[in-house]
Amino acid sequence: MNHIARHKPPRLMIVNQLRRISRKTCPSPSSGTFAATAVSLGLTFASPQQSSSQDFFLSRMFSSSDHLNLGPEAFPPCFQQRLSPPDGLTRLGFKNCTLETIVSSQITRSLATKKQPLLAHEWIVGGQVVTNSEQPPRRNKEVVVFLHGLLGNAKNLRTPAKKLTERLPHLSALIMDIRGHGNSSSPFPSPHNFHTCTEDIFETLQSLELTGDRSPTAIVGHSLGGRLALQYAHALSTDSVQSKLQAPKQTWVLDAVPGQPDPSVHHILRTISSIPLPIESKSWLFKNLTEKHNLNKGVAMWIASNLKDIEKYEQKQQSEQNLKGKQHKPLEWVFNLDMANELIHSFAEQKFVPMIRDITSQPSSIVNLVIAGRNKEWKDDIVLELQSIPTFGKSPESSFQMHTLPKAGHWLHVDDLNGLVDLMVKGMNE
Repeated sequence: MNHIARHKPPRLMIVNQLRRISRKTCPSPSSGTFAATAVSLGLTFASPQQSSSQDFFLSRMFSSSDHLNLGPEAFPPCFQQRLSPPDGLTRLGFKNCTLETIVSSQITRSLATKKQPLLAHEWIVGGQVVTNSEQPPRRNKEVVVFLHGLLGNAKNLRTPAKKLTERLPHLSALIMDIRGHGNSSSPFPSPHNFHTCTEDIFETLQSLELTGDRSPTAIVGHSLGGRLALQYAHALSTDSVQSKLQAPKQTWVLDAVPGQPDPSVHHILRTISSIPLPIESKSWLFKNLTEKHNLNKGVAMWIASNLKDIEKYEQKQQSEQNLKGKQHKPLEWVFNLDMANELIHSFAEQKFVPMIRDITSQPSSIVNLVIAGRNKEWKDDIVLELQSIPTFGKSPESSFQMHTLPKAGHWLHVDDLNGLVDLMVKGMNE
């Protein structure tokens, strides 16, 4: 099945497809079949009558999940029985097939007509931003993907990408705006989680024809971006997706701490959510954050840098502002706050350590975890758990390596840019 067929459609669409097709193909199924399958799947019903009802069965089957895996394991045994479709479906080529086959085909056909949004991105070659970012660089260059952190955007990683491609001219950097951030703020369908973010990366790379031998040789991610880099490498290295992309040889995770996000992250999101829109000016926001919400000046300055002019606003309001001598345009966030608040729930669900173990158990798959020495989230028990991964080692030949930049805080690509780039240059040269 090609990659687009593995996009997982919304629950309502699946249920409607199943109801419509299954009524045509098996209008009188055995009530015992549905009841038995329901029990085996752990589904619960309000009454015995509901458990034997096809409609209730199909609804409940997907009630605990918004998406369906189109692999064979997704379908219960009753969908494996051979069916004799009515004339309408027979003319479409469905002869002596299972309900699973029909459902998969119909969903795939529906998805193929829908264009998946692509992530905003730009190329950096030889230390310079390529102006025509729609055109990939020369085919003889290896590609390194860069992913930013929560509430950030691709521009945050421009500088390390420039430094890396200056020092290693055989590399080109592709920096992306994650869904809900920067120029990828909309329109991306829900749900917003690590899986769908990774699917976005797959789709964007495939649209740029960065597949097969041209697949990115490495992926670098900071904080949230580091988690997504890990998710991306794990999906490809373990063949958990069917894709033309090859797994990256190196995955660089920059100061992404396993487990729940720090409480300060939730505090920042709550604070930002409480700010009324539109925002008058960056200076007003900075004052509000430091005086009313008691955020430190560094964090407040960073938040205030994530603003943009509102593209559409009332001409009357603009005229009134000009009359009052105010030239400020109203401002809004460069990120989609609803998406960011939804993404934060995926942090605790990610199997961070097992993913590293799986990736590094594969031949020629290396994970480099870079720790910010001044980030107090790195507790001893977390570090010890990571060091217990069998492939961990301090030699360049080790598949899993951990590096610490002692003087850097969480924004290590700012606090110790040269130290970070030195690590990446050394690792990618080896």
